[in-house]
Amino acid sequence: MSAAALRQTSAAAWTPAEWHADARREMHRLRLEVEATMRPRPDPAAAPAPAARPAPAPPGRLLSDEQAAAYLGCSRSLVRAYVARGVLKPVSLPPAVAGNAKARLLRIDRADLDRLIDASKENLS
Repeated sequence: MSAAALRQTSAAAWTPAEWHADARREMHRLRLEVEATMRPRPDPAAAPAPAARPAPAPPGRLLSDEQAAAYLGCSRSLVRAYVARGVLKPVSLPPAVAGNAKARLLRIDRADLDRLIDASKENLS
């Protein structure tokens, strides 16, 4: 039944289940009507092609812990654990602002990562 028919009949003629079903249908119809007016459908033929992402620049000799983790194929926390255990020796660069000792940048030499990989290969043989 539509909302107009609902208004014409008395409330006593409706069971709660019938009233609920009709109210749900009406709410659904109204929701679709509002969504159609608020969100225009994009035309896939008119959409421009996505811009190509530039290739990332190859990292230099010194890598951050995140770059070292990507190089090794592991997590950043494992790289930090290697540094804490002395497996990897970090390079400590001076801070950009004088007098700020906590701002030192810790970088890991790519050669140390290659030695770690080579040592791991030898240990497995």
